[in-house]
Amino acid sequence: MTHSYFSTWAFFDAAFGRDQETIGSCVLDLGPDLGISAEDMAVIRSMQQSRMGIYEHQGIKGEFVQLQELVTAQTYTCRVPAGYLGQPGELWFVRILPALPELTGEALVFTTPYVLAAPGKEQWLDFLYRTMPQTG
Repeated sequence: MTHSYFSTWAFFDAAFGRDQETIGSCVLDLGPDLGISAEDMAVIRSMQQSRMGIYEHQGIKGEFVQLQELVTAQTYTCRVPAGYLGQPGELWFVRILPALPELTGEALVFTTPYVLAAPGKEQWLDFLYRTMPQTG
């Protein structure tokens, strides 16, 4: 498990308490009182709203990777700071931060890509469609 995966899980996914807050949601609530800049708040909000997902690699365009989310089919043009651009057809388990118009024009693969070698796309879709209704 990479530091980028664990850190984003710990700050933005691991909910606690009666209201199921995360460290990120607490920072968003307190940020203005702490003097956190609007730009930093936009980044924290984007991270809080993001999640890990499974994406199919659609190809490379220059220095960007095209990724398509398996269930929603939403496509993202992404910068990948980890440096691995991969190959079309690969399945990636990553956290994508959507483009922040005030900062950049492309989405960002925030975590190091986990390439899912097996099972294949259809098996993942079967699993997701079978289990998603049970998780709410």
